[in-house]
Amino acid sequence: MSNSSSLYPVGKKALQSRYVSGELIFYTPSGTEIYRINPTTAVITYASGSTVKLASGASLVDASEAVVAALGTTTANAAVLSADQNIITGADGTKGVRLPLGVAGKDVVVINSVGTSILKVYPDTGGQINAGGANVAFSLGPGHAAVFYCTAALVWYVPASAATAATPTELALLNGAGTGGTPVASKVQVADANQNIGAVKATALHIGATGAEVQVTATPAEINLLVGITAGSNTASKVVSRTAAQGIPLAMSVVAALGATAGDGAPLTKDLNLVTGANGTLCVVLPVGVADEVIVVVNTVANQVLPVFPNGTENINGLGAGVVYTIGAARRATFACTVPGVWYVDSLTAALPTVTEQNVLAGATAGTAVASKAVVLNAAGHTSAVKTAALSIGASGVEVDKTNVLIGVAAGYKIARGVSAVTGTATVATGLTTVVAITATAQDNLDGDALAGVSATIGNQAGAPVAGSVILNTWKVTVGGAAGNPTLIAATVAKNLNWVAVGV
Repeated sequence: MSNSSSLYPVGKKALQSRYVSGELIFYTPSGTEIYRINPTTAVITYASGSTVKLASGASLVDASEAVVAALGTTTANAAVLSADQNIITGADGTKGVRLPLGVAGKDVVVINSVGTSILKVYPDTGGQINAGGANVAFSLGPGHAAVFYCTAALVWYVPASAATAATPTELALLNGAGTGGTPVASKVQVADANQNIGAVKATALHIGATGAEVQVTATPAEINLLVGITAGSNTASKVVSRTAAQGIPLAMSVVAALGATAGDGAPLTKDLNLVTGANGTLCVVLPVGVADEVIVVVNTVANQVLPVFPNGTENINGLGAGVVYTIGAARRATFACTVPGVWYVDSLTAALPTVTEQNVLAGATAGTAVASKAVVLNAAGHTSAVKTAALSIGASGVEVDKTNVLIGVAAGYKIARGVSAVTGTATVATGLTTVVAITATAQDNLDGDALAGVSATIGNQAGAPVAGSVILNTWKVTVGGAAGNPTLIAATVAKNLNWVAVGV
C-alpha cells in the first residue's frame, strides 16, 4: 500500500477517499477531512479527534448519505435529517437542521458545506446537545464537519471543537505571542500569573456599551483612586462610593479628651469623633480647616462640657482667632468649614443651663414680678414693682447709687439737663414735652464784669417760648442806679450755663 493515492469519488457530490500513509481517509466534496480508518490498529479517527476502535470480528456497514438544504429558524421548522451522513447547504447563520430520533449508540455526521456561515443543528424534539438545554441548537462552524453521538434517548453529544472556530488569520495572532505579561506587537496579549500585562500603548481608552462608549480622560493617578474601593465604605486615599441605598458611612474614631489648650488637646482626625473623658477642662482640637469639610464631635460624657479648639489661628463662629467653643454635656455638634480656617457650628450645641437654672423660667409671667423666678418685661418694656436693697445706674464700672433718686417727685415727671452757651438771653429746647420747672447755674466763674449772675424761666410754654423750651439769661454789672448801687444788664459775652429741667 502506497503512502498516497488519488481521490476516489463514490458518486456526484459524494464523499471522496484516498489512502495516505496506510490510512483510508474520507473527505467532503469540498475536501474537508471527515474521518480516517487505520486497518492495522482497527481505529477510526474523526476530524474532531474522537476515535472508535473496532472489536475483533466487527464490521462496518455502509452509511447512508444525503444532501440537505438548511431550513427554518427553530427546532419545529428546521430541516429533518434522516441519513447517517448529511451534507448541508444553505446555512446563513439562522437556518438549521434537526437530528433524527435518538437511539443509544446512534451517530450522525453533519457537514456544513458553507464556508462563511454557521449552521444551527437542533436535537430531536425534546432532546438536548451537550447539556445545552431542551431543543437548544448547537452552532456548527463554517466549513466544519461533526459527528453527533446519541448516548441515550434525547441525549446527544458532539465535540465542542466543531463549533465556530478561529480563522487562520485569527489563529496567527497566537503564533509568536510573548510570554505571559510581555506585550508583543500584532499578537494576542497574555497576562502573567498575577494577571498583569506590561505597558500597553493606546491612543485612547473608551468605556461603555457598544455604540455608547465614552472616552476616559482621567490620569493614571485619578484612575488609581478607584482601585480597591468598596461601595459604602471608607478606604484611605481612595474615592468614596455610595451604597445601593445611597449611603456613605462616616469614618469614625473614639477620642479621649486631653490637655487644656489648642497646643495639647486631642487632635480630631476622622469625620465622626466620639469623645470620652470630658471633665470641663480636657479638650479636643479640630483639624486644619478645608473648604466644605464637615467634622462631627460627640461629647459622650453626660455631666461635663467639652472644650473644642480651632487649629492654630482659625476661628469658630467668628469668636476670634484660636477662641474655644464649648459643647454641652452629652451633646453632638457638627462643625462645617466654609473657607479654609473658618468654621461654623450650631450655637444650640453649646453648654446649656442646668435643670436648676432653667427652673427659674418655669412660672415666670411677662410684666409681673414673681418670687424666685426670672423677671420678664411686658410688651411695653415694663414689669411690676421689684424690690431691691440698692439701685445703681450708669455704665459698667461707673454705676451711681440711686437709692433715693426722685423720691417725692410727682408720678410721670422726667428730668432733662444740659450745658448751653448764652450771650445775654437764649431759648433752649430741653427735649421734654412740657417743662414745669427749670434751674440754671453758671459753669464759668462769676467775675462781676462779664458775668455777674444767671437766671432761668419756663415762660408760658405756649409760644413764649414754645412748649419744652426754656429761657436762660446771663447778666453783667454796670455802674449807676440809685444811691450808687450797681445795675445788672444783659451780658455781652457768651458764657456756659448748666441747666436742669423737670417736665413731662
